[in-house]
Amino acid sequence: MTEYELDKIKKSFVRSNAKCPVEVACLLTVIKYYNGKETDIHTLTEWCKINGKLTLAGMKQGAIYSGMKAEICLQNIHQLTQRKLPIILFTLNDFNVPGYVVCYGIHESRFIIWEPEFGLMQYWADEMKTLWIKGIALTLFPTQDFMNSANLHLKWWETNQYYLITI
Repeated sequence: MTEYELDKIKKSFVRSNAKCPVEVACLLTVIKYYNGKETDIHTLTEWCKINGKLTLAGMKQGAIYSGMKAEICLQNIHQLTQRKLPIILFTLNDFNVPGYVVCYGIHESRFIIWEPEFGLMQYWADEMKTLWIKGIALTLFPTQDFMNSANLHLKWWETNQYYLITI
């Protein structure tokens, strides 16, 4: 991973709290990673509910409503090492509580993981096997509609290099 990619990852983080559940924080993190138009937390929480509960299928539904292509799938560690884009993983923490994290791929032999309740973490492959439940994942890709509404505003100095002056 390049420094630019790591910086982009750091700028996308959304923490969970009383108003923003882990499921919604993970989804908002991926939306932010792709510079998507941020939906308010309450609306996204409602989109992510199925029968009144926040679920992985609900997260897929919320992602689709947000303009993304989403798919629940099974992956293995090898497939995860090949990924270059964020993916949401179904996990089990040290207290046997199920939850979700965003995996950004591998950097220097460790998986870069955003845990909305705890922050940025790095895990070795054997640790991932313990954390990740049965290879269950939610893949998310921006659609053309998503990209058309994305916040891709460039600063004036990024669009016109002529005005840059060195002192």
